[in-house]
Amino acid sequence: MKPKHVRYPLLIISLLFAVAAKADGYHVSGKILRPDGTPVESNAVSFNLEVLSPDTTCVVYQETINNQDLSSSKGRFNLVLGSGTRVYSSGDVPLEKVFANSAALSCKGGANYNPASNDERSLRISFYDGSSWQSFSPQKLKAVPFATESKNAQSAAKLGEYSATSLLRVDGGTAPAMSPAQMTALLSVVANYDQFLTAENDPTVQGFAKSTLPTCAAGYTLTSNGTNLACVQDQTGATFTLPTGANGQVLKHDGTQWKASSMAITDISNLNAELSSKVNKAAFPSCSAGETLHYNSVTDTWNCQALSLALAGDVTGTASANQVTRLRGVNISATAPTVNQVLRYNGTDWTPATIPTGTGTVTSIAAGTGLSGGTITSTGTISLANTSVTPGTYGSATQIPSFSVDAQGRLTAAGGTTVNIISGVTSANAYITVANSSTAPVITANVGTAANTLAAGNDARFTDARTPAGAAGGDLSGTYPNPTISKIQGKTVNVAAGYFDGGSLIYDSATSAWKTAAPCDSGWTLINKGDPFCAKQQSVTGTNFATSMTQCLNNGGKLCDLQEAVGMCQTGFIPSNTTLWISQLADNSSAHVINCTSGSWSAGFYGFGVTVDGANPILPYCCKGRR
Repeated sequence: MKPKHVRYPLLIISLLFAVAAKADGYHVSGKILRPDGTPVESNAVSFNLEVLSPDTTCVVYQETINNQDLSSSKGRFNLVLGSGTRVYSSGDVPLEKVFANSAALSCKGGANYNPASNDERSLRISFYDGSSWQSFSPQKLKAVPFATESKNAQSAAKLGEYSATSLLRVDGGTAPAMSPAQMTALLSVVANYDQFLTAENDPTVQGFAKSTLPTCAAGYTLTSNGTNLACVQDQTGATFTLPTGANGQVLKHDGTQWKASSMAITDISNLNAELSSKVNKAAFPSCSAGETLHYNSVTDTWNCQALSLALAGDVTGTASANQVTRLRGVNISATAPTVNQVLRYNGTDWTPATIPTGTGTVTSIAAGTGLSGGTITSTGTISLANTSVTPGTYGSATQIPSFSVDAQGRLTAAGGTTVNIISGVTSANAYITVANSSTAPVITANVGTAANTLAAGNDARFTDARTPAGAAGGDLSGTYPNPTISKIQGKTVNVAAGYFDGGSLIYDSATSAWKTAAPCDSGWTLINKGDPFCAKQQSVTGTNFATSMTQCLNNGGKLCDLQEAVGMCQTGFIPSNTTLWISQLADNSSAHVINCTSGSWSAGFYGFGVTVDGANPILPYCCKGRR
């Protein structure tokens, strides 16, 4: 079995730099071998290229190149540094600038690298073969002759015999070719530049403007419309006074200034279109109290109709004229009550009744628990006895009162518990708004559809479909919403062999990929009867039972059993009136055979018997399970 992760200690690599004016980058080629000498030949290898400082501590450029097919390259690869996906470049400079020694370069991670005039660069290559990333030691980049000449010119800081400060250059463009006559004219302009300057006779601003300057108020500045100067208010840091508006008005700009005016339907985009399908208020009549709107489909009009709903239960009549005739299902007497009477249940109905008054004489009143002043036999006062509670007010803005009460409802103890008052409540984000006050803060959830708001539970966006989009990753390739399964658990799915009826997907350790496979080996036929199986006629001549069984075993199968033989007959795999061995021995010398009789299989009949001798020659048919 192959190991899951393999180290690749050997990298044979050659480096070639393109120096043409419009080269597509720097060409890097090499060869990757495993420890046993076999090449890496994966069909989707990813490379990571890093350009390093001479001491290899500073990454000045990094890019990745994916999906390189090495399946028939014997481990060889040919890459173009500069054609991949850029991960990092020092100061976002072009690739060729990271090889220049004329300026400092920033390293990936934050440090700086100041190259010497003769510094070279190193290249570190890593690759991913489908199981893990492998890295190789950095290798020095050796320049080609043209690049060497360029480096020599740079280290000398001269072009020919002239230093950079002695040359005239065009920055950011291409300098046109100049003839000797043009150069002479340019030098003449430089030598006599003062003849192109004219002194202004009137050095004042007004004279310079060549027009009458307007008088500006404080806080205004001069501006030009291309012809004249005008005064405009300086709006930098200014505080503006908004126009005074009436209730319900909004601020609208008329193209010159802001004004307070009423909102018009035309001020709202598409409002007329949205209202065009809505019912106008003028289509509805004005109804009176107790009426409701009623639509007449015949006249296509709305009419007012009085409500005349009949009430039931304990209330009778209509909605506008009703009467309570029962309580909890018990009738109320129709007798009119008099002053001070109450409704009393007499066992059948609720009827008006007078509260009875008792008669007699109180001879003694005793003072119970918590009371004082008894026993009273004639006249006296019953009072609440004093407790140990100190009279006063309990509780404050910072205390919660606490009390103890006895069985008679008296306060036996009173005090207060200090509480911590929450103040200065703030919100950590825009989703919640807090309004502090002297009593309690008000916390409001900002619900809406804009950024930094919360979505309500009935937000219409919750019903929208959220179809994924963008590039697929992992075991999927292509783009959403219709990606393709190209891998299973990171292993490539190879369908180059095609698709087979009843086929399967098997793993090939030689290619480290899944591939499609037919249900039966070459020469075998799939029999779709019952549990599908593979069958094969072993030879066209009859053999005895032992030889037939041996031939089937040597070919990875067995003699077919009775159920398999019937299935081969029913599917027409075996010609009519064919006799074949089945895998059971009747005894030590005789064996079972089955005869595929013409016209009887569709009805489920077959010929079955026992040969007199297993040595008789009969056609051998072999069977085995499908993949």
